[in-house]
This record gives sequence, C-alpha cells and structure tokens, in this order.
Amino acid sequence: MPAVASDFERTVYANASHRNTHTTDNRVSTTKYEWWNFIFKNLWEQFQHVTNIFFLIVVVFNLLPTTQVFTPITSIVPLATVLTIGAVREGLEDRARRKADNVANSSPVIVIRDGETETMHSAELRVGDLIMVSRDEEVPADAVIIATAKGDGVAFISTANLDGEAAPKRRVCALSQDSVPRGLPRLRNWK
Repeated sequence: MPAVASDFERTVYANASHRNTHTTDNRVSTTKYEWWNFIFKNLWEQFQHVTNIFFLIVVVFNLLPTTQVFTPITSIVPLATVLTIGAVREGLEDRARRKADNVANSSPVIVIRDGETETMHSAELRVGDLIMVSRDEEVPADAVIIATAKGDGVAFISTANLDGEAAPKRRVCALSQDSVPRGLPRLRNWK
C-alpha cells in the first residue's frame, strides 16, 4: 500500500511545552451527554430504533379523531414509559462514565516541564512534557519512549487496556541512548 502524502507538518518541542501551540490538554472524556443536551440527544438516539418510531406513529394516528382506534392515553403511556426507562438507563451509564473519567483525569504523574520536576494530574499534561513512568504504572498519555532505566533503550509494555492482549510487547526508544542524557538532573535541561 503506498504511503499517503500529507501537507501537514508538526513540530513538537520536548521539555518546552510552552512552545507547543495549537494543542489541547490531556483530559479524558468518554461521556455522551452534557447537562444541556441530554434530552435532545437521548431522544434522537432513541428514535433511531424502528420500534420507537412505529409506536410514535401509532400515537400520532390515535390523536387524530378520524383514525383513532382506542383512547390516546393507551398508546402514549407505553411509549413514554419506554422512553423514560431508556433515558434513565442512559443517564446512569453516562454518570458512571463521567466518574471513571474523573478518576483517570486526576491520576498523579511525575512531569519534567520546562526544566522543573513536579507532580500533577494527568489531565494537566501538555504536548512536549517529559513524563516519568515507573514499572507497572499506566502511561497517562500517548508517549514516545526516549530513555529507559536500564539504559539499553528497551522497554516492555502491556497494551491489555487497549487491545486485550496481556503479553508484554518489546518497544525500543525512538532516539539513540547516546543522545539522551542519563539521570534526572541532566534530563531536566534536555531539549
């Protein structure tokens, strides 16, 4: 398959995140709804189901005197009940997603930013920050390995939370280990 040519070029400055413009924060959001759009989005999603559309048509025909088969309340109540139960279920699921997002966004991470080491929440990470990840820690963002503790430039990572595969995968640093300073004091000034 041929490579796709792209006119888009992006320069990322490591350990100088203030120079990386036009980037977003690292906030995780898996929720579907906001407080102001819940009713509209939820109704839109529920009326994507053919059965709900059918029962809405039955309600409309029962409201017209010429096509009324039975009292309108007997067709409105079941449809309203189904829509309400669906909305409550979706609201509870979205609330659980929001809580999980808050946990993920508030996980602590050690960052080397502009030469200073600090601990912050993962949501506050910016493009270009150097992060320190220890053994068995979850990587809080998309990352490129630039140095390893052993110095051989090899790291073994688990991608079980991404693809379900539990076997560790071997990854090699993007840079030559000779070009990356060893030790935290030297890494603080690395660019």
